[in-house]
Amino acid sequence: VECGRTKLSRELSEKAPCLDIHNYMSLIRAAGRDRDVNRAFAVLEQLRVSNVPVDIAAYNCVLNVCVCAGDLKRACELVDEIKSKSTPDVITYNTLLKGYCTSGNVKCARALLVEMEAASCKPNDVSFNCLLNASVSS
Repeated sequence: VECGRTKLSRELSEKAPCLDIHNYMSLIRAAGRDRDVNRAFAVLEQLRVSNVPVDIAAYNCVLNVCVCAGDLKRACELVDEIKSKSTPDVITYNTLLKGYCTSGNVKCARALLVEMEAASCKPNDVSFNCLLNASVSS
């Protein structure tokens, strides 16, 4: 995946007898390299039906694919799902924040920062730098 051979990584994973969380994460990152949101969600679905527990890192990985591909609608839907099954962490919030800031939606980014604090998830330097950069750029 790291050298850009995403098709090869998919082919190898299809031949593997069983996958662990790291294999699934690699496949999600491969989808991200291709900016293929649908494939990232397909891998997430494969993970859900496997015996491997879905953790916040896997969700965040799919969220990053959505944000990098500019699909904020799917990103927000995924964050809602995360909230229903788990607790979003600072990476979850920062990833969505990055999406808002990259798209120039500073208003939603600021609202997300307020939501983050209300959820007792303390913003960090990444949170503030992202918002600051977006505010300066707009």
